[in-house]
Amino acid sequence: MFAKHKIGLVTISMVALGYLSAGLRYWRWGGIPSIVQNYACPLCPNIDSSGSDLQKFFARTIVLGTIQAAILMGILVLFVVVREARERRLKKSTHN
Repeated sequence: MFAKHKIGLVTISMVALGYLSAGLRYWRWGGIPSIVQNYACPLCPNIDSSGSDLQKFFARTIVLGTIQAAILMGILVLFVVVREARERRLKKSTHN
């Protein structure tokens, strides 16, 4: 039960991290050092497009934040699956 609760918290944290990093990357109103913006979202490209800065900020944060969150979730799932497989293998070897 505790492990499921812990995984849920990590899941929410990774989703929040995906959106936060995309938001940091596309924030155009100052206050964030450029070095942080350049490395905050490694999967977010530099996009030139038309529209107001606010429209571009929301659109890019939502779309690319979702992609970033999905990738982070995939890494989490892979980590959990590998860990469970390793634990099952260790249980089998101790019972034999």
